[in-house]
Amino acid sequence: MIEKSAATLTELELLEMILYPSNPRGDTKPIAKRLMRELGSLAGVLRAPVETLQQLDQVGPAAIAAIKITEAAALHLSHSRIKNQSVLRNWVDVQDYCINRLAHERREHFIILCLDNQNRLISEDDVGWHRQPDRCLHARSGERCVKASSASGDSAA
Repeated sequence: MIEKSAATLTELELLEMILYPSNPRGDTKPIAKRLMRELGSLAGVLRAPVETLQQLDQVGPAAIAAIKITEAAALHLSHSRIKNQSVLRNWVDVQDYCINRLAHERREHFIILCLDNQNRLISEDDVGWHRQPDRCLHARSGERCVKASSASGDSAA
């Protein structure tokens, strides 16, 4: 691993390494293979709800913690490259950001992206999720974004 780039590892090998701290004396390959088979991909495993992971055999609390810590680190890394960067220049960039952020969610989410006047992401407000197509956004849901951005002298979009 140290001699080679992490990019040379397959998704299965990465998952084995993620699971290793939860089972340092055992072989993590069978568990990793089962998770990949059940959930489809490394992204599917990382974004799987805790309840789904708990239902799988041989996936204990330590393995779930390792998976969820890795998910949090991956999300933080993907969002850190966007924070305070002028990368949301057009609608396609906004769509790409939302697809990256929400692609593996199992339910519909509603988020408010707060941008400054140079289209840098100030904050992201996860308003919630719903299944009803007729649910409307309440005006107060967007207030937090506007108040936060006006307090810092930026404008919300």
